[in-house]
Amino acid sequence: MLFPTAFSIDFVAATYCAVTHSTYDTIFPVCAGAICGHIASISAKMEKLGTTGNKKKDKEILTECYRLHVALLRISEHINNTFGFVFLIQSIYTVLHACVIIYQVMKVSDITLAVLNTAPILASSYAQFLLFCYYGELLTDYFERLRFGFYNNCWYQCDMEMKKTLVIMTLAANRTVRLEAYGITFAGHKTYVSGLQDSISYYLILKTVTTDT
Repeated sequence: MLFPTAFSIDFVAATYCAVTHSTYDTIFPVCAGAICGHIASISAKMEKLGTTGNKKKDKEILTECYRLHVALLRISEHINNTFGFVFLIQSIYTVLHACVIIYQVMKVSDITLAVLNTAPILASSYAQFLLFCYYGELLTDYFERLRFGFYNNCWYQCDMEMKKTLVIMTLAANRTVRLEAYGITFAGHKTYVSGLQDSISYYLILKTVTTDT
């Protein structure tokens, strides 16, 4: 009776942890993917601006794109406030964790067995880091493409009021949108590569310090 109870508790706890971690790890990629999809729809709608031959229709397109762009900027700000600290912790943890694992692996006699034992947890750590960096880079890239999307249309056929609105929207699109951790680091391909390099660098420093002592 004791074993089934203990097993059931362990199983429920393990399932809860797995579901919680999986959900939290996928929230940012899902949100970033949804935002990128909306940005693509804005660019597609903006291409029709000035080609409808209907001033009222053009104004509806411009108003809809403007409101959606403002909403996406606000959502991106909320995402940055929510996941900025998490990304910072993930960056530090991944680099230091890899550094310590490499250091310990290089000290054992059977390196092959040590690598096989530590590779899964090290790979999962870098996979989590990659999720943030890849989708952070994707989010930034799509917002930068939007600058051309506001220009890639027949804006010269619109009236002066809509041209002024387009100028304001283009200026707003010049703002860089990215997942940033308090100005210390940001989610992107360069950050991921830098994380790999830092892990090796810190390992060499740790090895040098421990060798001297």
